[in-house]
Amino acid sequence: YFLKKLKEISKKEISCTLRLYPYKYPDKMGVPPVDKVMIMCYNLINPLENENKNSILDLAELESYLISVPKYHKHIVIAFPIYSWMQVYLNKRFSN
Repeated sequence: YFLKKLKEISKKEISCTLRLYPYKYPDKMGVPPVDKVMIMCYNLINPLENENKNSILDLAELESYLISVPKYHKHIVIAFPIYSWMQVYLNKRFSN
């Protein structure tokens, strides 16, 4: 509702960021009422699940979302990460 009203009032092109799950399953998640979507190809896995994996960009996880995807209903822009972060562990337990 918000996006529809924003478009109507602003009379501007509206875009939104879309995570990979809604991108792969638009029938389940719906398609946002925008002119284009930016697909988030980052933050793919929980950083606490496997400390040996790169949680920002895991290529195997990314590939699993991009295989067998039907044509999406909106113009797509791809967003890749250009940042890093650090996880702090104390006595082998996540601290922050």
